[in-house]
Amino acid sequence: MQDFILPRGGYQRGTSCYPEEATNVGLRAIQRRLPMWDFVLSRGGYQCGTSCYPEEATNVGLRAIQRRLPMWDFVLSRGGYQRGTSCYPEEATNVELRVIQRRLPTWNFVLFRGGYQRGTSCYPEEATNVGLRAIQKRLPMWDFVLSRGGYQCGTSCYPEEATNVGLRAIQRRLPMWDFVLSRGGYQRGTSCDPEEGASVGLCRIIRRLPTRDFVGPPGDYRRGISWGSKEVTNVGFCEDALAPGT
Repeated sequence: MQDFILPRGGYQRGTSCYPEEATNVGLRAIQRRLPMWDFVLSRGGYQCGTSCYPEEATNVGLRAIQRRLPMWDFVLSRGGYQRGTSCYPEEATNVELRVIQRRLPTWNFVLFRGGYQRGTSCYPEEATNVGLRAIQKRLPMWDFVLSRGGYQCGTSCYPEEATNVGLRAIQRRLPMWDFVLSRGGYQRGTSCDPEEGASVGLCRIIRRLPTRDFVGPPGDYRRGISWGSKEVTNVGFCEDALAPGT
């Protein structure tokens, strides 16, 4: 069919892109099917003959589930990821890697242009390239990128993420947008969520960033105290003892 015509002979002649079709050399249909559009997009970068669907094992009689093409995440990385790994849990390609342990990092890895540890992944079930445990090695999210390196490298903005140096997840999380808005006026490493105590092991509930109300009137409130009843920052004030007007 059309899938056969598109690559203009790049696929093995006589195979077919539909399960009911086995052509020209009497091949079994399910085992010999043409790779789909993902193969064409890769422009030959993937191992010739593998396929992007679980029911397809092509050209060299490989088992379908174990030999599937990496998806679009692999193409976006422009070869920066280990060739042959895949971005879906059921896919382990080219070197018979275990599926859950070898998945490609997603777009968060590409955005930082190599600033994150190569091979780590942004999903808990993914530990890539160096056999890391998934929950302990996850990429920092967008908050890390926005900080432009101001936050401690390797910490993460989600409670289940402790990255790069084996930190405990709940205790090491990135400050949120309130920290960025303050432009460094708040103590580095504190966080705007009650479950977050970041970078210097601060107690979570007692050390939270002031909210937007604190940033709005520059300097009108006493530095270090917060608009919220359970927010107190920078010098360990008791949250109920000092009100914004004191």
